[in-house]
Amino acid sequence: MEVECLRAELRKAKEDLNEFIYLASHDIKAPLNAIDNLANWLAEDLGSQVSEESLMHLTMLKSRAKRVKLLVSDLLLYSQIGNETEEYELIDFNQTVMICAAQANANKFQLDIDGCDLRLPKQSLISVLNQLISNAVKHHITDSGKISVTCKKLLHAYQIEVTDDGPGINPRDHEKVFKKFQTLKSRDEVEGSGMGLALVEKTLSIYGAKVSLESDGQSGSTFIIEWPFGPELETVE
Repeated sequence: MEVECLRAELRKAKEDLNEFIYLASHDIKAPLNAIDNLANWLAEDLGSQVSEESLMHLTMLKSRAKRVKLLVSDLLLYSQIGNETEEYELIDFNQTVMICAAQANANKFQLDIDGCDLRLPKQSLISVLNQLISNAVKHHITDSGKISVTCKKLLHAYQIEVTDDGPGINPRDHEKVFKKFQTLKSRDEVEGSGMGLALVEKTLSIYGAKVSLESDGQSGSTFIIEWPFGPELETVE
């Protein structure tokens, strides 16, 4: 009985925290949207009278507001991971990767896909692939490159790999990149909240999956996911 009471209290505390984060994120976004709009109106009102320096400051103001909005959105998303678990379903891997690449603005990148038949929680897989492909695009040193996404079956899990031909990640930073609010470049160089890989790791942890990184810091990066089969497939196996 005491254990049940503690569980109920824990559930209530989690629900209260999630509600607080949701309301707080909404209240924070409202003034940020206002700042963004004000910057646009100022630029329009001043027209040709605005100096290059002032225009640069207005652009920086909009950029900072956008960054904070993204951070708030990612914090909200992070807090909601695990509230509900999805059912495992049959997924068209190739089509899913192409959708994620389009959402990540990877249209200038050569995309190589080597898929397999798999049964996973679809929205969670999309969230993970979105973050990893977006990460490859944002951190590439050019506007185009090559991204490879593969999937194969192991004995008790799927192995999914996302590889890029970007600058790579120094081995000393491999653990750091999965921490919250971490970016290896200046915030002015790369857009993002620093939450992307933390979101990936937390999403995977809900299903007992893991992600690791291989990179020598010079010739691209490979993120390797091992995602255990769902109960139905485990039974068949």
